[in-house]
Amino acid sequence: ACVRRLACHALESSWVAASFHGNNEVSMWDLETAAKRQTLWASQYPPLSHSQVSNDTVLTMRSMHQGSKTFFITAGTDKRIRYWDLREPEQSGIIVGSATDNLDNVQLIYNNRMIDGTEVIYETYEKRRLNYEDRPRKDEASIGHHDCITDIATTKSPQNFLITSSMNGVIKVWK
Repeated sequence: ACVRRLACHALESSWVAASFHGNNEVSMWDLETAAKRQTLWASQYPPLSHSQVSNDTVLTMRSMHQGSKTFFITAGTDKRIRYWDLREPEQSGIIVGSATDNLDNVQLIYNNRMIDGTEVIYETYEKRRLNYEDRPRKDEASIGHHDCITDIATTKSPQNFLITSSMNGVIKVWK
């Protein structure tokens, strides 16, 4: 599989993360043992299934450590910005959906399990029923990106900001 991006792990100094073309896959490898340690998977297909491949690809990622939290921020061709909590996967989620997302009828669930000796944190969709009050209004403006997200930057002072850029030249700043 084609490697799209590399990043160092924020806490494990011997680990490197690589994003691969398809299935929004990010895998972390221990350089000292050459073992795959952890995988992030945001695809409609079963985790680590390479016979079925979505075109969604992580184009940019940041590994961060704040307090007791170690996490990744990822984004890419599906125009979504995701937060992956490596210690508490159920706390993971989409920070900002794409401008064209329609996730009204679904609830995203993040789980983890061991597959072939690798811990996999994966995203699944469950149908949910909405009350009338929960439905978005048609006049609500979309805040997400309209094109592939190509880069992520973060600032710490004077405030914490997440900055993203997209292929169509738009830069967005998130608090």
